[in-house]
Amino acid sequence: MGHISASELRRHMTRYFDRVTQDHDPLVVTRQGDKEDIVLVSETAFQGWQNTAHPLSRPKNAVRQRRASQVPATDPWLAPVDPSV
Repeated sequence: MGHISASELRRHMTRYFDRVTQDHDPLVVTRQGDKEDIVLVSETAFQGWQNTAHPLSRPKNAVRQRRASQVPATDPWLAPVDPSV
């Protein structure tokens, strides 16, 4: 995730918009003074985040997801794949 100033964003806005939408990598825009920084993300990345965060915001769904992600180490079908093979 890159960081730029708000002034830099204003000078080269199109370039940064293109970069964020092509790479789907968020960009932090820092602001002067006590103003909170902002994060610039592509719509695709934002929708993906919403699709993940929304179901997990419900306690029952979060518990189910946590349980489902606990893969037994003895199950060869669910073991992590070695990318070097």
